[in-house]
Amino acid sequence: MVVAPWDLLDGAAVDVAVPAGTVTAQLPAGAKAGQKLRLPGQGLARADGSRGDLFLVVRLGLPEPLTDAQKDLLRQLGKDAPNVRGGAAR
Repeated sequence: MVVAPWDLLDGAAVDVAVPAGTVTAQLPAGAKAGQKLRLPGQGLARADGSRGDLFLVVRLGLPEPLTDAQKDLLRQLGKDAPNVRGGAAR
């Protein structure tokens, strides 16, 4: 599941394609990229007709295209922020 940075900050309802159609998953506020979310009963069908669980992995994405002003805002945030663990050194 690819979400915008502000969705990680505040949480969001995200429509997700599942084997039986589409469901709305609730992304909790403060979620982290790489975090797994479990959707009980939304996975593949079993032989008995029940469904397994579906696991989503949170991925961070940016909307496209970004305006020059939006890019500048992101750069400014990066200047003032500490390094992200496992991220690129600045």
